[in-house]
Amino acid sequence: MSVTTDLLAALKASQGGCSDYRLAKLLGVAQPTIHKYQNNQCPLSPEKIILACEIAGLSAVDWLLRLQLERARCDAEKEVWRSVQSRMAA
Repeated sequence: MSVTTDLLAALKASQGGCSDYRLAKLLGVAQPTIHKYQNNQCPLSPEKIILACEIAGLSAVDWLLRLQLERARCDAEKEVWRSVQSRMAA
């Protein structure tokens, strides 16, 4: 699973298992875009992550950190983001 698919699942759950159509309306995107998100054809933008978190009552900071960790290009960068996550959790 990716940050995008995990967050969409959490958002759906927060809305009582809403439809993809409803999810698209909540995020202000076309329904085909939801399918692209779900199939990992395109990631949620940071702006959409923040919006989804606001709607679902989740921490945008946590999800944005997960996004940065997922997008890290090298082990050193991943380690930096893991360190930030650890500090945030403490």
